[in-house]
Amino acid sequence: MIKEIKIKDTPNGPVISLNYEFSLVNADSIVCCNEHLRNLRTNQEIKFESFPQYNDLLKAIAKEVGIHYSAVTE
Repeated sequence: MIKEIKIKDTPNGPVISLNYEFSLVNADSIVCCNEHLRNLRTNQEIKFESFPQYNDLLKAIAKEVGIHYSAVTE
């Protein structure tokens, strides 16, 4: 079970940290991240349209499943 959703701004671009890290600059990584998010079985439509939209999606998922969300700038 995922305990936290964290988005980190790294020198290589944004990274989502669930139980694994997923780069948001790599399409395959985004697909894998979306599958992990779908496994949470929320009422959210899991898709990536833009960085702001995805950030809002991650916040909504965290709120719905009752886990911590954070954004970290490195």
